[in-house]
Amino acid sequence: MELNKYIFLFLLIIMASCNSKTQNVADFDSRIIAIGKELTSLDNFNKSNLNTNFLIEDIVNVGENLFNEIQKQKPFDKPQFNVKKGDIPTYGNNTADYTLEILNRESVIKIRLKYDKVYDKFHILGFTTVGDDSN
Repeated sequence: MELNKYIFLFLLIIMASCNSKTQNVADFDSRIIAIGKELTSLDNFNKSNLNTNFLIEDIVNVGENLFNEIQKQKPFDKPQFNVKKGDIPTYGNNTADYTLEILNRESVIKIRLKYDKVYDKFHILGFTTVGDDSN
C-alpha cells in the first residue's frame, strides 16, 4: 500500500511539471503577441538614444530597419498576429525559437525571435516581408 502512495505522488509530480511547461509555451505566445501589438503601435525611434533596448519591454533591441518597415506598413487596421514555433522556412537558419507574423491588409511581416533566458526577453534575429510593397 505504501508503494502505491509513492507511485501516485510520482505521477502527480510528473503531471504538474508537464502542465507548467504547457503554461510556459502559452505564456511565450501571449508575450510574443504583445510584442507584435507594441511594434505596430511604435511611433518614435529615438536615434539619439544610444540604447534602444527599452522601446519594447520583451525585446532586447528593436533595430532601425524593422522600425522603418513597420512605419512603412502603417496604418495597421485590425492587424492579426500569429506565433509559430521555429524559424522561417527557406529564410532563417534554424536558430530562431519563434516566428511572429504580423498580417496587415495584403502584407505580412515575419519576425524571427530567439528567447534569452538571462534577460528573460527575445532577440530579433531578422525579419522579412511578403505581399504588397506599394505602401
